[in-house]
Amino acid sequence: HTELAMPALSPTMNQGNILEWQKKVGDTIAPGDIYCEVETDKASMEWEAQEEGFLARIVAGNNTKDVPVGQVVAIIVENEEDIPAFKDWAPGASSEPAPAPAKEAPGHKEAAAPAKPAPKPKKGGKKAAKPTGRSWPPHEILTMPALSPTMSQGNILEWKKKAGETVAPGDVWAEVETDKASMEWEAQEEGVVAKLLCADGASGVAVGHPLVVLVEEGADITAFADFTDADAQGGAGGAAGEGEAEEAEGAKEVKPAKEAKEAKPAASAKPAKSAAPGARVVASPYAKKLAEEAGVSLQGVAGSGEGGRITAADVRELVESGGGKPVGGAGDAGAQAAAASWEGEGDDVAHSQIRRITAQRLLESKQTVPHYYLSVSVRVDELAALRARLNADLAKADGGKLSVNDFVVKASALALRRFPAVNASWHADYIRQYHDVDISIAVQTPAGLMVPIVRDADAKGLAAIAADVRRLAGKAKEGKLRPEEFTGGTFTISNLGMYGVSQFSAIINPPQACILAVGAAEPRVVRGAAGGFEEAQFLQATLSCDHRVVDGALGAQWLQAFKGYLENPASGCMAGLADLHPAPVTHRVHARAGLLGNPSDGFQGAVIAVSVANFWAEVTASPSSRIDILPSPDHDPTSFGSVAQLSHHAAGYGCNGGVWLLMAACHQFQQHCDAAGIPLPPITFALSYTTNIPRQAGLSGSSALVLATLRCLIEAHSVEDGISAFDLPSLALAVETSLGIAAGLQDRVVQTFGGCVYMDFSELSSSGQGVYLAIDPARLPPLFLIIDNHPTGKTSGQVHALIKERWLAGDRAVRAGMDAVAECAQEGWGALRGRIGAAALPDLMHRSFEARRRLYGDEAIGRRTLAMVKLARSCRAEASLAGSGGCVALCFREESGYIEHLPALQAACEAADFSLVRLRIGDALHALPAHARDPC
Repeated sequence: HTELAMPALSPTMNQGNILEWQKKVGDTIAPGDIYCEVETDKASMEWEAQEEGFLARIVAGNNTKDVPVGQVVAIIVENEEDIPAFKDWAPGASSEPAPAPAKEAPGHKEAAAPAKPAPKPKKGGKKAAKPTGRSWPPHEILTMPALSPTMSQGNILEWKKKAGETVAPGDVWAEVETDKASMEWEAQEEGVVAKLLCADGASGVAVGHPLVVLVEEGADITAFADFTDADAQGGAGGAAGEGEAEEAEGAKEVKPAKEAKEAKPAASAKPAKSAAPGARVVASPYAKKLAEEAGVSLQGVAGSGEGGRITAADVRELVESGGGKPVGGAGDAGAQAAAASWEGEGDDVAHSQIRRITAQRLLESKQTVPHYYLSVSVRVDELAALRARLNADLAKADGGKLSVNDFVVKASALALRRFPAVNASWHADYIRQYHDVDISIAVQTPAGLMVPIVRDADAKGLAAIAADVRRLAGKAKEGKLRPEEFTGGTFTISNLGMYGVSQFSAIINPPQACILAVGAAEPRVVRGAAGGFEEAQFLQATLSCDHRVVDGALGAQWLQAFKGYLENPASGCMAGLADLHPAPVTHRVHARAGLLGNPSDGFQGAVIAVSVANFWAEVTASPSSRIDILPSPDHDPTSFGSVAQLSHHAAGYGCNGGVWLLMAACHQFQQHCDAAGIPLPPITFALSYTTNIPRQAGLSGSSALVLATLRCLIEAHSVEDGISAFDLPSLALAVETSLGIAAGLQDRVVQTFGGCVYMDFSELSSSGQGVYLAIDPARLPPLFLIIDNHPTGKTSGQVHALIKERWLAGDRAVRAGMDAVAECAQEGWGALRGRIGAAALPDLMHRSFEARRRLYGDEAIGRRTLAMVKLARSCRAEASLAGSGGCVALCFREESGYIEHLPALQAACEAADFSLVRLRIGDALHALPAHARDPC
């Protein structure tokens, strides 16, 4: 029988919980079957069988907690009729339950060997010293740890500690070559190294084998000078102790070697008793391994174990006595001699652990998995063009580069998401379809084949996939992969195109259901769309499928989807924002304040306005697998204490936040690009925003948010050549108009170009644009803003909607009022360009405000806005409407006198619950002419 011990399913696991057994007593066990689901220190994982037989007993049942690694949890036997013998078996009882008399081999009676406690081969795997007939100082035995979930043995490449050195947690004991990679074995304890039981270069060291003797005091070191493996195992030395050491691992065969020798003292002097020729060989796994290494056949050898089972001790005796036929039998001796006669000389290269395990798994795959193969030719001309374009953009950003294989990974991941039945694996009682798309990439390393994994490949952009592949491939070639980086893939890709291979078929990587083999792109002559011939690039891809999981039609559908994504990379959403822009794209747009003229309505007139750097709206486009519009927790509240609280918020700020502006901007951007014939790459991103522009203050907070969004969209899609700065004001106005906001171009112009701008709309161009001229901000006096801390609740722009309607209808009173307002701006333009300069600004601001007051009326302007103007005038300053209400811009009549009057104005504003801020003019963003003879 074989005792199954709790395995180490993660590198740091030292105990686990058995959640549920998938097998019951009496069930047949085959490699790849699931014994049970085990909760480790990292996750819930399936414990897969590596052997075959019958489940004879379950020692630790469902929901058993805190089972130490190495503790026996079940028994399996080779013969079904042996199951009843283990009905009452328990750890600590005889390790070889006596079989039923009817099944006992004739003449074979042996006392059962005492059960050996199972080891704990994990980090800090320790064994307490056992009595051996000699007294040793207090010490600990450290055994070979399981540094990967599938590791059963390892090679000691180099010790980093030697006898006599102190050890602390985190120190490195040695560099160990596992079945997957070369890894460092870290200390989890402290003490002094008394003795190393294996030298540098030791190979095939079983998990759980003693390696280090650790003591607390340096004075105890000399006592362990002649300490051996047998002492570590608790034996008295000799062959019996060695046999125990060699089979200490929890799942190794229990063997009564010592008792067998006592029963047959002369056995070592003669060959083992022969069994009937042609009979089935019954031997422990370790005995078979020793026989294979010694090159002897076990056919016909009678073992000393229960039921004639051949043990490791029997194999040693066989080899030492010179007995045993060479593998292949005596009848093959002539053939072997002939083979040896022509075999040339050469260098024998020892198998690395990686190559040994790879060979074992691939052989198992070809022998047990029913492979079939599907091939398809993929035209990659459009892919090559897109790759060249993206690589050019990446070269400007961070020097990154995309390979054809990155596109293959992305296309495979998208096809797996579309056909999840291919993203699956076979189990004895079910087919598991995985939720995550984790692509294993075959990488050739000096030690053998490795398959690091790109996690969640379907949700990543090409640039992210390329970065993952470069990083993982580099670590694989250095032997530095961590277990979580090469275990758990759901689909594998093997690409030999870089070696010029046109086509090949790959072996499935169990337990996955498929592997894709990709060849090189090669030119072919094909018939073109116009009827002529043209050269095109094609690559050949071959899908190897497990017929138990993927039927032929399903495999063909997957290949067609894969081909479609590669041949039409744009429609397949192959490129993401992260591919075009590895970092998030962020744009900030300032608020604006009008000084002279009519800064708030979209009809003819003249305006002088400035961008206000104190206040801004900022939008960020970040890479995402979908288009996500993210609400701002500060400006888009969705949680309130009561309906009354919600109603109060809506009364002050309206029922719409920034999200509707971002969505409308995206919609108008797409509409504009479609109408202009501007192609857009199908990128995906998440839009988020923040702003500090006061609500309902008339500082154009909405248009700042819209313009910031448009700038992000233009840069993210790399369409700066198709949409210029002069297109932005009209595009932003279209966004706000679609939402019912009464607005004009003037706000958007100054926010687009920045600085201080004079705008004249008396004569419009064919595209609806006015004349835009730059003003040097240095010619302006110190400017201030008074802001209402308690806005009226009226949406900016709505208070003047009626006036605009009257102007459009030709109302003479309205047209005369607008002319008066425009004259103020026109005179201000002349004054700021001439010798009068800033001295004329206070009077012009006074005239501009009074003209608008006569036109709109006090009710439309608002009681609190009128109070702001009154406060300013009481402190020798003049104010004008910065926008449609809720804020005024002001300057003092004496430029140097503001220092004297500012404290009084500050105190008056605080008393009235207004905010007073010094206005900072934003920098110019785009060049504008400064002379009317060269207007923009």
